[in-house]
Amino acid sequence: MRVIKILMILAGLALPAAAGELVVKVQGVRNANGFVRGMVFKAADGFPEDHAKAVALAESKAKAGEVILRFKGVEEGQGAIIIIHDENDDKKLKRNIIGIPREGVGASNWRRNGRPKYRDAVVPVGPGKMVRVLLKYF
Repeated sequence: MRVIKILMILAGLALPAAAGELVVKVQGVRNANGFVRGMVFKAADGFPEDHAKAVALAESKAKAGEVILRFKGVEEGQGAIIIIHDENDDKKLKRNIIGIPREGVGASNWRRNGRPKYRDAVVPVGPGKMVRVLLKYF
């Protein structure tokens, strides 16, 4: 098993999610400043910004390209994921004077510009699942 893991790492393949973890591959991180932070919501209430209403939180030091976030304790079902690249590490999304994000943002299933809606961002979540989220910078 150890040899297989080493070969997968050398081949650039992702290891499967550990039992009990939801894995989110955050793509398009523009630099290594700050942290990449994420939240999982199981209801529209609080989405996309109220971290107190999220069912799970995760963060990782930023690095250019791709960052992996691992969420623990997410039950099987449907949910929406929101990600920010907190480049200045102030634990909030920096915005310009008219409210447009100045740091990277992304959501599961987010295909257009504008504030993500829960109903559009819903994807299967839970232990062993993997979701890709592409960050956008405006």
